[in-house]
Amino acid sequence: MTARRVLLTLFLGAVVGASAAPLGAQSMASRVGELIRFGNCDRALCLSTGPGPHGAHYINAAASASAELLDFLTSSITASVDRLPISATSGGTTFRFVGGAPVRSTTSAGPIFAERAPTLGRGRILIGVNTTGISYDKLRGVPTEEISVNLAHQDVGTPGLGDPTFEDDVVGIVLNMNLDLQVTTLLATYGLTDDVDVSVAVPVIHASLDGRGVGTVSSVSGTPSGLHFFGTPENPSFTAASAVNGSSTGLGDVAARVKVRLPKIGSGVSTAFLGDVRIPTGDADEFRGTGDFSARGLFVLSSSINSFSPHLNAGYALRTGDRQSDALLATAGFDQLVTPAVTLAVDVLSEWQVGSSEVRLPPPIIFISPNQTIAGTNIPDRRDNLVGLSAGGRFLWSGFTLVLNGLLPLTDSGLQSNFVWTVGLERSF
Repeated sequence: MTARRVLLTLFLGAVVGASAAPLGAQSMASRVGELIRFGNCDRALCLSTGPGPHGAHYINAAASASAELLDFLTSSITASVDRLPISATSGGTTFRFVGGAPVRSTTSAGPIFAERAPTLGRGRILIGVNTTGISYDKLRGVPTEEISVNLAHQDVGTPGLGDPTFEDDVVGIVLNMNLDLQVTTLLATYGLTDDVDVSVAVPVIHASLDGRGVGTVSSVSGTPSGLHFFGTPENPSFTAASAVNGSSTGLGDVAARVKVRLPKIGSGVSTAFLGDVRIPTGDADEFRGTGDFSARGLFVLSSSINSFSPHLNAGYALRTGDRQSDALLATAGFDQLVTPAVTLAVDVLSEWQVGSSEVRLPPPIIFISPNQTIAGTNIPDRRDNLVGLSAGGRFLWSGFTLVLNGLLPLTDSGLQSNFVWTVGLERSF
């Protein structure tokens, strides 16, 4: 079996295997929304009306908080999908043609998620397939099993919550959300000329969700009024639970990239420009894409000192979606040829949010009696500046390059996993 057939078989096998996952009638986004709903009614929150229409006094708060929290969670998930790292366009050995003959232009097999300036070489092809596994553990530093939101009573008496006293009752909801992504990406790069590479990355994403929600009626003044509860007047309860699970599999956002080699700086520093466009082919409601176009431009610097090759990437990410922020991008690291068959690659990847986020979190709840303020949610309101440490290796094996990598977050920003693993296989021709 040829190398091309091996890689194609691996990719198609991954796609078929992922497609065997069960699909639900509800979208993944709507399932997240179900975590904040308790009971079987058709409202945002199912509280018993008790003696009088007291349960309905939380419907507006539930609808508003549910919309804000769901908007924030789904935008965080889709933003994370958009930030999924894609393997370098020119991994492995690169070549230049000198006097009509190919000459090696690099010594190591190159970085994994960063870019280096050398191109593949005219007419050369790099194809590969890799799989990345992500289990989201925290949202802006808050564990995903401890996300909370508080719902306030409707202000029905004297302006300001607390008069009458039953307005002191609060419905608190704690979410336990386990979201996993497995991303299998087919990569292909072609050396259009000695100085220009074009490439495409086609991801297939399998998303799975297992979530629990617990709602509790309490009071900021001490003891709940007894007018607000779950269940029925005959069988009231101050707690209730919800549960959702589901999965989705399909095409993610396809990336089209071009790298242009630029003139050297001095005698030892190579330069290039990389343009990257993400096409919204993935379904945002199924957590497989953003639903919007995005583009990246990177200026690439790299050098080679014997077997040590440092590199620096700096650029900008432009995102067209209303809920996504632009970002400044910076990556610095090195790849080191350890043996002729082993390359170590280490990078610090970073993304710095530009401007303020358009997504709002549930606001604080202010009481006048007692004079107290409680948080609308425990998710911090701050910028999502992301920094991560990537470390891995490229291993030459029977004409293939085996890629192994781990990514660790260094900041508590955005929706992140405590560890992201990648396994891949590449071959150049």
